[in-house]
Amino acid sequence: MLSAAGHVFSLLKRKVEKTTAHYLGHDVDLQDVDAESDLTIREINNLAKNLMFNGSLTTEEKEELVSKIGHLAYMGAPEAGRTAATCLNEMITLLKSRSTSETFKDKIVMAISEICYLNRDNQNRAVAALPVLVEMMGNISPVHRSRLACYCITCLVCNNYTMLIQLQDVPELKENLLTCRNVRSPWTGWSDNYADLLIDILYSETSGASHLLSSSYRSDMTR
Repeated sequence: MLSAAGHVFSLLKRKVEKTTAHYLGHDVDLQDVDAESDLTIREINNLAKNLMFNGSLTTEEKEELVSKIGHLAYMGAPEAGRTAATCLNEMITLLKSRSTSETFKDKIVMAISEICYLNRDNQNRAVAALPVLVEMMGNISPVHRSRLACYCITCLVCNNYTMLIQLQDVPELKENLLTCRNVRSPWTGWSDNYADLLIDILYSETSGASHLLSSSYRSDMTR
């Protein structure tokens, strides 16, 4: 059972890393960030506080803060990611808000992906994002937003049993995964069809995941 689990998550981790290598955090203005710098951590801390507590920010200013926090978290040391996670709840609240523009939601989804990339503690803190991401994934107009939400979901569950189980409980998950997967246009700019990958991991009898996520296995995990 453990070897099957290891295979599933090893595959998912490789797929996520392959796309992330050319998709997340590549902002020219941030290429010189010192990954170990206390200055970077202090900057993230200041940006996060500004996002959470400055009620006079314009939408454009919030978008800039969200994007920069995500990029810095992705490119920085582990402590940078932990610092950025302090504003995950604020980002998720903005993502759920009907008043948040769709383009701003794109930036939020990207930032959540960056903050949670291969960071289990941050993934767990972002569990409240799963329902809204699944909902976004099921809306294929435009297609890129559906696929971005799907990729973010992949980042949230990668190498994390608890989050994968939480994902399986989200209503309309399979239907929205199928909707995202079945769009005829190619996944240009992506290394994989991530909806197809998640369907294989969650529902394929040959992947081993269907057994791993069965009710009996859940009971074993909580003992």
